[in-house]
Amino acid sequence: MTFDIARLAGQLRSTEIEGGIADAIILATARITSSKIVTGDQHFKSLPDVLYLGE
Repeated sequence: MTFDIARLAGQLRSTEIEGGIADAIILATARITSSKIVTGDQHFKSLPDVLYLGE
């Protein structure tokens, strides 16, 4: 975890993601590293950085 990831996670937690801080850290890490998240977790379902595998 870097300071930049922690700071972005805090911002995302209050604006974009309804999950917990762990979800915000995952999203922040993906954004900072220009990566995609592959998940079935509904907290990520509508986000542009995500390949959602649910329903």
